[in-house]
Amino acid sequence: MKERAMEMIEEFTAYLEHVSAGVGRCERKASLRDYCQGLMLPLKRKSMEPLAAALDATHVSARH
Repeated sequence: MKERAMEMIEEFTAYLEHVSAGVGRCERKASLRDYCQGLMLPLKRKSMEPLAAALDATHVSARH
């Protein structure tokens, strides 16, 4: 089970690398990766503020 979970994480990471290759600057790539990662979280609301809070609770306004 853990093996499959690690495999899925690796596949997701590779997918995000492929998708983010076209967005340009490294800040944009990081933001896209964070946003996609946040969408995968089990949150009721998937708007920017709850996603930012779930990813980095100490820097919500900066990430939002």
